[in-house]
Amino acid sequence: MNGEFPPPVAARGPACSIRNRAVTWAREMAGLTKRALAACVGISEQLIGEIESGWRSATRANLGKIAEALNCPLVAPERRRHHIPSER
Repeated sequence: MNGEFPPPVAARGPACSIRNRAVTWAREMAGLTKRALAACVGISEQLIGEIESGWRSATRANLGKIAEALNCPLVAPERRRHHIPSER
């Protein structure tokens, strides 16, 4: 693997696709198998595979555990708030 972010894969939506690809990329960069990551996180290898493929979304708690196991920051996208000037 050359360290580049992987190409998109089919998933439930754009945000889900990006998050799942990030988990796969970070796991591979850490040199871990799905089985090894699952053991570190305390979930099944099948669930790791489903999260990476986009069939299931990881809970916030599991995302935190995955990020910790991969020594990665947990970044959650936030909806941008538009400033509406007050009327005077």
